[in-house]
Amino acid sequence: MLGSDSQISTEGKILFIEEIGEYKYSIDRMLQSLKRANYFTKVKGVIVGGMTKVKKNSTPWGNSIEQLILEVLPKDIPVMFNFPAGHEPDNRALIFGRNVQLSIDTKKALVIFK
Repeated sequence: MLGSDSQISTEGKILFIEEIGEYKYSIDRMLQSLKRANYFTKVKGVIVGGMTKVKKNSTPWGNSIEQLILEVLPKDIPVMFNFPAGHEPDNRALIFGRNVQLSIDTKKALVIFK
């Protein structure tokens, strides 16, 4: 849907991303595509679920997944890493389309569905 008439609007939304079984360079390419499509310019926050089973390149490539994500986001966007949702046994439910409060400070992060 990226770049099409049916592309989602992220304006005022909290965006959830997760991935399984990809190379870092592939994750970086996907993040850069989302950035170029302005997915991150008007979001209110980002929740990062499981980034699991990341494949190893034959030669080391790039930064950590967390750093790749932080590099594409505006500096004022709050980000919650390691939310237990994705493709792992601890897969918590996210209620899409609901009003959400995302609260992040140096000691804890909370997601509250209203």
